[in-house]
Amino acid sequence: MLYRASSDLMIVASSGFVARGAVNIISLEPLKEAAGEQWPRLQAGVQTRLEALLRGMLGPADFFAQINDTAYLVTMPASAPEEVNLICLRAAYELHTSMLGDCRLDQLAVGTAQPGSSRGELAVLPIPLPQLSALAAKAGIHPLPAESTTAQPIPHHHTAAPPEYARDLAVKHQFLPIWSVPNAAITTYLCEPQSITAPH
Repeated sequence: MLYRASSDLMIVASSGFVARGAVNIISLEPLKEAAGEQWPRLQAGVQTRLEALLRGMLGPADFFAQINDTAYLVTMPASAPEEVNLICLRAAYELHTSMLGDCRLDQLAVGTAQPGSSRGELAVLPIPLPQLSALAAKAGIHPLPAESTTAQPIPHHHTAAPPEYARDLAVKHQFLPIWSVPNAAITTYLCEPQSITAPH
């Protein structure tokens, strides 16, 4: 995947930072695909949520910027490449779980920026799934396994009872405000689990 970057972005995604592995790109394409026709309505809220997550996770010397409608660049000049991967992976995971309720490993579209073929271009090298899985364990997050391409779809009429251990789970919810850019106000609240505990 190639991205066109402005001259300002190319400063914070300089060849030195890129060569050190200090620049990552987070893609929102999996969320866009999951949202389908609802994406135009949800897009602003998704972007606002990711930006809020990044502001909370990045340090004062770090930088993020929107490249296009579905991609964000993150530069962490003083961090090791793995630390950049971990922060971006955690942000992508928190975003997906807050929007979808859960997250598969293959929905974490995080990659390392690489020089493009011409000036003003950035390529992205996706983090392979085995490495993503190892990074997720280090980050303390637990995405669902990647969707199998050979798995048979479950018929729509099939409903399965929850497993025995899930019947006594206590779920505590929280409501997250979503900022509406066109209205310049909070117009929606997203309900998500705050904690899930079992009797044992």
